[in-house]
Amino acid sequence: MSDALEEKDAQLKDYGLTRVTEGEHLDAWKAFWGVELALQEQVVWKQWVDAFKPQERNAALIDAAMAVGVLNNSDDTSFPPCTFLSTPWKASLPRTDGRIMVTDDYKRLEAETVECSRRKGRRDVVIAGQSGFGRTYLSHFILAHALARQQNMVFFTGNHVVVFCPLGVFSGEELNLDFITYSRFEKVIEGRPLALVDVARTRDHFGPVETMFFSIRVYPPSSRHYELWMGNKSLERLVLDALPAPLVVVAATLQLHVKATRTCLQQLLSCLRIAGLNLRSSLSLSPSSLRADLRDYVASLNSEALIEFAKWARLSAHPVRIARTGDGPDIFLLRRDIMPYEACLPTIASRHVIGEIAMQHGFAGLSTLRDMEVVRRSPDGFLDTKIWLFEHLCHAMLSSGLPENLPRLSLSQCFPTGASKRKGALKITHLCAARSMDFCDMRSNHAFDTDPYRITETLVDGTVHALLHSRPDNAPSGPVGYASSSEVTTEQRRKLRPRVRVAEVLHDRPSKRRRVPADRRFVIFLQVVFGSAPQLTDDGLRRLQDIMDADGDAEYHYVFVTAKDATLDLSAVPPHWLKCLKWYHLSASVGIDDNHSSDHTP
Repeated sequence: MSDALEEKDAQLKDYGLTRVTEGEHLDAWKAFWGVELALQEQVVWKQWVDAFKPQERNAALIDAAMAVGVLNNSDDTSFPPCTFLSTPWKASLPRTDGRIMVTDDYKRLEAETVECSRRKGRRDVVIAGQSGFGRTYLSHFILAHALARQQNMVFFTGNHVVVFCPLGVFSGEELNLDFITYSRFEKVIEGRPLALVDVARTRDHFGPVETMFFSIRVYPPSSRHYELWMGNKSLERLVLDALPAPLVVVAATLQLHVKATRTCLQQLLSCLRIAGLNLRSSLSLSPSSLRADLRDYVASLNSEALIEFAKWARLSAHPVRIARTGDGPDIFLLRRDIMPYEACLPTIASRHVIGEIAMQHGFAGLSTLRDMEVVRRSPDGFLDTKIWLFEHLCHAMLSSGLPENLPRLSLSQCFPTGASKRKGALKITHLCAARSMDFCDMRSNHAFDTDPYRITETLVDGTVHALLHSRPDNAPSGPVGYASSSEVTTEQRRKLRPRVRVAEVLHDRPSKRRRVPADRRFVIFLQVVFGSAPQLTDDGLRRLQDIMDADGDAEYHYVFVTAKDATLDLSAVPPHWLKCLKWYHLSASVGIDDNHSSDHTP
């Protein structure tokens, strides 16, 4: 080392910095300083692509993928390759062995930070990113690009400060710098530095003096320190958004613990269904743990907490009052919205989350969420929260069986063009009865049981949201098999025995008895229609046909549930299904309108 370098090393020690002689930061400086970044690609594994091919053995995986938006239809199973940057930061980014997936959002945010740093009258940049969205990966992505531009950087990460400059890499626990010594520090490191802060949840106050450097701070919106700090500053506010569902699958191929197996793929899709687009939760591959953690968290919330959440669930740069601290799944997903300014818009994380709130807090708990901004304003691209909430408010009202809900419901039989005009026997009391909520798989057969209100767990399409069983007298019953219609009691046989047996002889066939009310079984399919256009897909109708084929003696009814005063377009009913079912329209007043584009697919 030359005398000049030794002198500069000594000067930097006065600032609390010592030269780094080994480790991942030095390796990154050697790999990236002044070098054009080389990106690589990882294709989605063949085993996973094959698992989505339209074959009978893949039906469950395809259903799971379509339910969470990984696939839009079963015919298109293509995925883009995972473009990534391989870095030496293996200890800092252990889940991927230092590899950073290059997303459009990462590129956008990196480009905007560069533009802001060069702008006259520049303002510091803060980038909000929900816990589990990949903030630390973004910080290292920005850092790698800065090194490639030979931009001096002061990187505040965890409990350390790392300085990258033409001299090499220096680090310390603190940077002993003030406004008097700043100009000298700038000369020692041979250029103006930028500060990059990967804000630690446990030490969110760690970072440079606000006005000393131009700073880029990547922080969690749950930080109360940053809520106060941002309220007093003129800043450029940006938001790291969630990855779309197909790219979550792509991102999984970089994870060391994720293998190219059907089991891992199934676990990933289950986690997506439970936790939504939170990358860390989805990549945990632990659906049972996520489900239990989420259930405990929802159970810990009282009605006052839900009211407060809904009140504060509005567009904000720092939604600290609703963001969950810690690593568990959140009920909210903080999405990037740019109207009227870029900030975090709280949305419900998943349909499963709404279902958990309904199970534990009922109609009253769900009703508080109607005050969320995303529900009231219905911004483009964020309709899912309103649709899920409307659906489960209807489920909660019907399954409660409370008589005070009856005036809010109106049932009428409807007749699509060409349908039979036969009057049906279904009444509002068959639908609105006290039942226990349960989740079900529509590809499975379910024994006749009037107690559960079965909600479709994996909602592939909108054909059936719920399945109910009932009887004409609406009397509760326990589970029975599908062959129960032939199991007639001795007393019933006595009553049904024909008084004259001539008919049997003349026609040489068994007598056709009239079924008594105790024997009649109603199977009711419910579709919650948000808007006016129902959704009846070929695959969804095939699932209905399988259920009907398994019990040919039941009476089948199909109910479209809409908002109050909504019109219903029945042209979607296929002609060959017109006489297979009796059709009904149930309008429900749950305090949510349905003003949206009617062609939305659930």
